[in-house]
Amino acid sequence: MHRTVLFASGAAPAPTVGVGLIGYGAIARGHAESIAATPGLDMRAVADISPERRELASRELGVTTYSGADELLRDPDIGLVVVGTPPSVHADPVVGALQAGKHVVCEKPFAITVDDVDRMIDAAAAHRRVLTVYQSRRWDPDYLAMRETIRSGRVGELFYMESFIGGYSHPCDFWHSHEPISGGTIYDWGSHYFDWVLQLFEGSVRHVSAVGHKRVWHDVTNSDQVRVDLTFDGGAQATFMQSDIAAALKPKWYVLGTRGAVLGEWREDVSPPADAPAVIKVLRPASGGGTHEERLALAPRDEHGFYRNLADHLAWDEPLAVTPQEARRTVAVMESATQSIAQGGVRLEVDL
Repeated sequence: MHRTVLFASGAAPAPTVGVGLIGYGAIARGHAESIAATPGLDMRAVADISPERRELASRELGVTTYSGADELLRDPDIGLVVVGTPPSVHADPVVGALQAGKHVVCEKPFAITVDDVDRMIDAAAAHRRVLTVYQSRRWDPDYLAMRETIRSGRVGELFYMESFIGGYSHPCDFWHSHEPISGGTIYDWGSHYFDWVLQLFEGSVRHVSAVGHKRVWHDVTNSDQVRVDLTFDGGAQATFMQSDIAAALKPKWYVLGTRGAVLGEWREDVSPPADAPAVIKVLRPASGGGTHEERLALAPRDEHGFYRNLADHLAWDEPLAVTPQEARRTVAVMESATQSIAQGGVRLEVDL
């Protein structure tokens, strides 16, 4: 919308920003597709230590490739760098890119520790560069419909939320399932779910507790199941569960307000369920007794909303949709939950 208004008022197009990717793993293709579809951004280079992935990037994208990040950072045609390395090694390439004068998109989760996050945020401030995190699920239509319902006050004051993702299947055979690299089960989908939760609830998180189970999949180091409980100012509660040993699914979202509820139900015609938006229902007490149920229509997903916002922020200072401070808060919650698990599920007092 910001771009449309500016063009209508006669604003000239801003210079195109060249983009380079550090890491050409599976998620990199999604970044490249969105970048190519976004006016104001131009996909120009990829750095990867793997010759095979460099050859693949050259063939698929038609861009310059480098065997190391340092070479890419010396490229004067690159103004924006996307860091797609594993979470445990986000901080060094992000800080290096910022020190080289590049704006940076960091893949989620931002990092495993708040200390690493603060290093990146401090570097962005010191070098006056834009830093953001790829929380692309902010544009999911089921989340947006739920958020609008809650913010409109239709279900009253939000005080309780359960969220779930999972099923019964072996975790992926990749670094995502190795806790020292990924951060653990909490950091996978939790990066999105806690981002949603923290956007929906007002006030600070005051207590965090978490429990993990290791019962079936002993060939990977991630927990088979985790549950995290948050308490906010005023006593509002939110729970997140991710499980690879859940033979029965819970709803994606179960949300209670003082005048109604929102239910997000997985679609039975899609496998795995996470590949499609949930069915969103609003339930409110009916005047004659019983419950009035409304199924919400979902808008099409804005597949490239993250990069459109970033391009417009770089060009015309549109407010950044995902700030590093917001992403820091998500990491702080996940790190606290990890600490709770390590201490046997103790309830930690926090101010997040």
